[in-house]
Amino acid sequence: MRGYFLRGCAIIQAVLACVWMSGCQAWLSSDPSIRTLWMELDHWHEPGEIVQTKFVPYEGQSYKECIDIIDDNMQTLQQSDYDSLTKEEQSEYRMLEENWEMKKNLYENWLYLEPTALLAGAHTELPFTISMFEFNDKWDMSGDLKIIRNTADYLDSMLIMQQQKAEAGTLMAEQSLETVISFCRNFAQDPEQIYLIDLFYEQIDDLGQMTQEEKEKAKKDFHDAIVYDLAPAYIRLADGLELLKPYCSTQGLGKTQQGESFYRTLVAYKTGSSRTAEEMIEMLDKALEESIEERMRLRRKDEGIQYRIYQIPFFDAMDETTVKEFQSNMKDDFPGIGNQKFVVERMEEQIDDNGSPGLFVYGIGVNEIYLSSDMDPKDQFYTLAHEGYPGHMYQMNYFEEHPYYHLRQYAEYLGYIEGWATYAENYSFCYTTQNPDELAYFRADNVLRTLVDARIEMGVHLQGWGEQEIFDLFNKTGILSTPEYEKYCLDHAISSPGESLAYAIGYLEIMELKTYAQTELGDAYTDLAFHQAVLDAGPSPFWHVRDCVEAYVSKNKPQSEAQEQPA
Repeated sequence: MRGYFLRGCAIIQAVLACVWMSGCQAWLSSDPSIRTLWMELDHWHEPGEIVQTKFVPYEGQSYKECIDIIDDNMQTLQQSDYDSLTKEEQSEYRMLEENWEMKKNLYENWLYLEPTALLAGAHTELPFTISMFEFNDKWDMSGDLKIIRNTADYLDSMLIMQQQKAEAGTLMAEQSLETVISFCRNFAQDPEQIYLIDLFYEQIDDLGQMTQEEKEKAKKDFHDAIVYDLAPAYIRLADGLELLKPYCSTQGLGKTQQGESFYRTLVAYKTGSSRTAEEMIEMLDKALEESIEERMRLRRKDEGIQYRIYQIPFFDAMDETTVKEFQSNMKDDFPGIGNQKFVVERMEEQIDDNGSPGLFVYGIGVNEIYLSSDMDPKDQFYTLAHEGYPGHMYQMNYFEEHPYYHLRQYAEYLGYIEGWATYAENYSFCYTTQNPDELAYFRADNVLRTLVDARIEMGVHLQGWGEQEIFDLFNKTGILSTPEYEKYCLDHAISSPGESLAYAIGYLEIMELKTYAQTELGDAYTDLAFHQAVLDAGPSPFWHVRDCVEAYVSKNKPQSEAQEQPA
């Protein structure tokens, strides 16, 4: 089983089998009601997932089937004897109930969902998914071939959904639509040169139990599926989207009552936070003010710091060596895990404009990190910390070694997943400099950009922001801008609702918990123990993460303070 994460949005393509199986075994060893619950719950299959030899299409019927399964699961969940469950199991019950209600609401308003989002859109994920096909024999190969042949119908379903979105007034902004069209044409403009062909040729050559004649036939079959099925479908998608440009959106979802309601649900779902959207805006504004003031304070103290920090030498090579440096440096700050096999590679040119600077692929055996080829050392450093150590790769492998035994395989918590990776990315700056001012400026500057993305998005969708408000925010934060870039930011926010929130809000939630732990524990606080408490919470909403951190604080508070009674 594999799962992969595009920086900007965590996409769980396949459950982490070892984690879930460990979880299932623990639940099965519990009381009969929980065992029965686990056995009766079903997974639903979202558009984009592979079922047998087909991708689930983007259509109303697919979402309706998801809703029906959620309803059935909800009925099964509610038949449980809640009072007989342990406190932890009651938390699991609450998590599922909350998550399913939000997911159902999003599915019911499926024309507000965006299949071709700028980051981690289905059109950019598809080549990655196909490239991960691995076959050990000709039967595996036969099944994978059928899937590739069926991708034409899958891509056609994306176009049909976009046509329906255009009719409903929920199509993405024009500049963003152009980006999607450009990706499709770049990938498929020369079908004979699509990199997937050589990948499959290599696998076929390595297969045993096949004659040379059988291998040549298999190569022709895969070649034809990519050249005559996959590539033309991408061109059809690009051509069809060209015709929809007159229907592109120019405002956020808040322009209608239904759109605003959908966005509020999306915000809660993406972040895992219990805060209202207005409270999140206040949280972002406060954090922005703090980051702006921190940068100004450090500039007043050291006029050259803003230029000098980008001259700090990063690790020499942005490859496996860098990740190993992170592994070595973080040993005193994060719980240890076993050595992991991994590789760092560059994205193929045909998919390098997918909107993501990095990609992490979780695999049982070997983990992979892919970097965009057009990145400076600073951005590569951020991305390797985010995707590798102490970010996603460390996080996922920690869960493999410390499996949480819950039913969370039926839900997803992007705020926790991406909040951790964003926290890890910013924490990693301490491995580049021992100068506290440089470290503080690094973090304030990088965090500011994450916060700005989220603030623009929420402003566009809930407060009617346009280019002027975006300019005002850039002016306030000191970020250099142009009218063209402000238009790009507006279009991006319109076209990819929810994309930036898991990062920014997830990060701020973790930082608030860290401040709480530091305040409560004083000298007894350590980063190592705090990180373990957050990791041991497992993917979950932040009210549960807070419960786990509060338990860690209570357990580690100095005895004299813990015993003090209020007057």
